[in-house]
Amino acid sequence: MARRNSESIPYPIEYYDRLGIARSIHVLVNGHAPPSLHHMCLLVRHNGPLETMKLQRIEYSLYRSLSMWLFGNEDEHKLIHKAALKHVKSNRAYFNRIYDEEMRPGPQCLDAYDHMKSAAKDGRQASLVDVHAVVHLTGTAIYLFREDSKEFCKFLPDDNDRKRSNGAIFLAAKPTGDGYTFFYTPVVAYERRRPQKRRHSERVVDVKADRFAITLVAKDEKNTVTVPYAVASAFSPNLAEFCGEGIRTDMSLETLRRLQSFLLTGSKPGDALDHELYGFAKRWCITSLCKHMEELLQHSALTDVVSFANHISLRQDEAIYETLKRRLYRAPTAEMKHLRCNPDRRLTPN
Repeated sequence: MARRNSESIPYPIEYYDRLGIARSIHVLVNGHAPPSLHHMCLLVRHNGPLETMKLQRIEYSLYRSLSMWLFGNEDEHKLIHKAALKHVKSNRAYFNRIYDEEMRPGPQCLDAYDHMKSAAKDGRQASLVDVHAVVHLTGTAIYLFREDSKEFCKFLPDDNDRKRSNGAIFLAAKPTGDGYTFFYTPVVAYERRRPQKRRHSERVVDVKADRFAITLVAKDEKNTVTVPYAVASAFSPNLAEFCGEGIRTDMSLETLRRLQSFLLTGSKPGDALDHELYGFAKRWCITSLCKHMEELLQHSALTDVVSFANHISLRQDEAIYETLKRRLYRAPTAEMKHLRCNPDRRLTPN
């Protein structure tokens, strides 16, 4: 059930957990996993201040926001809605109790399933019943910033066995005026508060910094590299918060070693554009590495720039979008002939 005024706010849900949820939704709706899922991962900062992202359309705003979190775009909102409906239909008794608590007074529907289905059909925005349904479906907490009360309201999985991740999905909600539905938007930056009881232990970590390290796990989930706490804290306070823990990444072991060398020695991680390395640097706010990649964009071949841009979220990275636009407008014909537009209207190198 929903709770307010949390003592601590968790980290955003990790990439691999998002990928797992996206696959499970495909299986629930279509009966099989998709052949591949290419993510333009939503980048979320947890060092504040609060910032939300404007959606392209306001219809299905809850499910469009969830689609941004899980798929990196708004296009899968109907898939998520179908999965939520199917899940509620299979657990009517559980969600009818939530419906009775959340929707009194409210629209007179037969039950939670009828309420969610008719709301979408009539073009209404989603209520908190939909939020509960998604939390129960995904096994992931949702932290909802209520713009009317200016505080986070957390929705947690009731059953720990269903819990998929220690992270959470963050959304903002603005009342529509009817008393029970909201306009939703994805949160892309928020300020994470730490629980009071951990403050002393964090001071101990600072004193014994050299004895602690952050472990970065490669894409194959077998190979790892370590970065000392003192080094990580110098480049990224966000990364340093994971002292003594492991962080799963989407990078190969070779890329991880280049990242480790950059952090330990300051040596440049090469002259090749690497979207995996850039995505990690952007996610953990490693500013110097981001600037290095952005400088490479100015001098790299146009085909390399386009290939790099196809693997990152341009919507979340205005600087790279502007660089790509300038390169395309000013590119000579000799460079343009090495590009083609594929069936899904994306520029790719020949």
